[in-house]
Amino acid sequence: MSFNRSYLVASVVTILAGATALPAQAASFTATDAIGAGCPATSSCEVNGFTLDVLQPGGYKLTGKTVAGVAGIGISPDGTLLGGPTDPSFGEIDVNEVLKVSFAESVVKSIDLSFLFLSKANGGRFDGLNEVAQITASDGTVGTLSVTGDEDDFGAVWSLAPDSVLNLSAPTFDGGASWRILNPFGNTKISFFELTPVDSAQFSGDRDSDFALTAVAVPEPTGFVALGLVAGAGTLLRRRARH
Repeated sequence: MSFNRSYLVASVVTILAGATALPAQAASFTATDAIGAGCPATSSCEVNGFTLDVLQPGGYKLTGKTVAGVAGIGISPDGTLLGGPTDPSFGEIDVNEVLKVSFAESVVKSIDLSFLFLSKANGGRFDGLNEVAQITASDGTVGTLSVTGDEDDFGAVWSLAPDSVLNLSAPTFDGGASWRILNPFGNTKISFFELTPVDSAQFSGDRDSDFALTAVAVPEPTGFVALGLVAGAGTLLRRRARH
């Protein structure tokens, strides 16, 4: 059988060129990763191939917060956990604050949100309300994660797919609960999403809806597939060359 070495070499070069053109994007990041990358006290930060930007209010900074062993990324005026009138959520994403997460266009596998408090029938902590987080995708799709029930019978519902939410940690007195939204936008590829709480007439004083971002996961970048094809083609080239 004849072997066109020049043709195979050209094919390998073509595949390699396509592979190197693909974005080298990480598959996931956690709040712990972001804190380790120095994101707190900055208004824009890159971590594992993702970019975090504080869109509003202008001049506000990213924060890192850990409660009951759960870490989250939020927003405050100067990147610290201030509390008081200027930062009633103690470094979480509060009403009128927006955090943008950008990445190479992909289907989002999961988004983890934390510090979402539940209503407490007997008063006391948990803010006395059911908090709501809003996520807006780059294509304009909007979904909300609503925390429901009380500390004895709690749950959460993602508006775009009610059965796609997993509880990661039960509610605590200081830390609320953590939730994972699976495939929040289905199989639609997006390049960013924005996080903000939903305001409500049930809130009073400084007890606003607030939460933090704990983790994001997307599929492995397709560049790995292309690189696998290159490796396979190289093996074939070596085998053919010996005949």
